Amino acid sequence: MKVQKTIAASKIGEELSDEEVRVLAGIAELKTLKDGEYLAIEGEEDGYLYIVISGILVVLKNMPEGGQEILTRLTQYEIAGISGFTDRQKRLADMRSSGVTEVLSIAKSNFESLIKTHPNVVYHVMCALVRESLEIVKHLDDNLVELTEYFKKMNKYY
Repeated sequence: MKVQKTIAASKIGEELSDEEVRVLAGIAELKTLKDGEYLAIEGEEDGYLYIVISGILVVLKNMPEGGQEILTRLTQYEIAGISGFTDRQKRLADMRSSGVTEVLSIAKSNFESLIKTHPNVVYHVMCALVRESLEIVKHLDDNLVELTEYFKKMNKYY
């Protein structure tokens, strides 16, 4: 029931019927991460989509000069791993738990098996992932505009 509730409450469940949520839940796996445990490592391929059930999943970028920079913190019902899931790209960042964190994982291979049997599930989930990706791009665009304005202001002082 926890798996179905999480899917239904997440962005990928917005357009799914109760039956479609059950179908997707049938291929999802529950994972519990200990504090500080890595779910994904930058540069590796894993082909999974993740939805946070509880806790916090920290997304970290390895910096060229060493160390890591926090990109974002994902909380309940948020989605992680879209690029690796949709086109099997190598992970663009590390994902590490902060505290005990529960996630759902959906393997791309299992998801693709639904194409023939449940094409509407695949269609609705992929539409949701496109919408989520576009929201991320919009957020990045907004940040770029803000940063550009900041540098323009600072340039006046030099």
